[in-house]
Amino acid sequence: MAKLVLASTKDFCHRIYLDKGIFAEITLVYKKDSFTFWDWTYPDYRTQEYIGIFNNIREIYAQQL
Repeated sequence: MAKLVLASTKDFCHRIYLDKGIFAEITLVYKKDSFTFWDWTYPDYRTQEYIGIFNNIREIYAQQL
């Protein structure tokens, strides 16, 4: 509920190695009723369109819990 984690095959200093060449990074964090991005967040995930989509997915997930 507090974050969106991106799986990637690209290593970088802020990514955690999971297994089999896959890394994880916290791409968005939920603050004050919406997701917000970090300096390293990909540009497309920074758009209001994507933020809105992820907020909607979060609402659906919250209802399922």
